Amino acid sequence: MTAASSAAPKPEAAQLEQPVATNTDRGTRAQRWGVIALLSIVAGWFVWDGVGSLVSLPQLYAQLGIADEVPWVVLWLGVAQPVVIYAAALVVATRQPLARAALVLLASLGAIAALRLSIIAVATGTITIFG
Repeated sequence: MTAASSAAPKPEAAQLEQPVATNTDRGTRAQRWGVIALLSIVAGWFVWDGVGSLVSLPQLYAQLGIADEVPWVVLWLGVAQPVVIYAAALVVATRQPLARAALVLLASLGAIAALRLSIIAVATGTITIFG
């Protein structure tokens, strides 16, 4: 073997170093839309919960006699935050393979849930302080 022949990369090694994305990695259109639709239902539930809090919490505060202490910014944040985070995740997941896109969307739902719990703690903390 000469130095020139041993320095040339083997075709098999070159194929291993450069993975080629196939259409099966991205999933079919139906699979992608199925994952997006399923996880969008969960994100929609967070929006629905935020709207429910926006409508019902001021009524509860009024019954308790602390209607002027309604945390409006927090309530509106509870409605807008799931939409903004999930939309950003959809933008990030657009060009990803199906499994990675699903993980990005699931991670966004985890972030939405964690922030939602913080919003609930802030909104109901006002009741315990003034109640």
